[in-house]
Amino acid sequence: MREVKFRGKAKCGDYFVEGALIQYKTSSYILQGNPMITIGHNILAEVIEVIPETVEQFTNRLDKNGKEIFEHDIVRIEDSSNAIIEYSPLEAMFIFNFIGKWKIYGTWNTPSKWIEVIGNIHDNPELLTPS
Repeated sequence: MREVKFRGKAKCGDYFVEGALIQYKTSSYILQGNPMITIGHNILAEVIEVIPETVEQFTNRLDKNGKEIFEHDIVRIEDSSNAIIEYSPLEAMFIFNFIGKWKIYGTWNTPSKWIEVIGNIHDNPELLTPS
């Protein structure tokens, strides 16, 4: 079964949080913990407001080091150019966007041993320049 989770950068600090996504009007929140576990009427989960532009979905893939790959991560494929992981709503799939060069669709057959997360577009903008 596919794990559905999101991450976003906390509004109150310079760090990412992961969990379920809640969107209300123009605000976004990440629900951390397990909202299904309750003690009395208290839900054992924490709600953290995140910057909406930083909300990203987990691709359900791990890189060669076992790190989870999220939308907007910057990855290196073997010793090739850097690529941004993007979601294409038209094709309903995650794609590799080789910065300034090309986009590759249907690439999730690429073995994880060839993929390494080297950053993300929010924390590492210096990696966005074409190589």
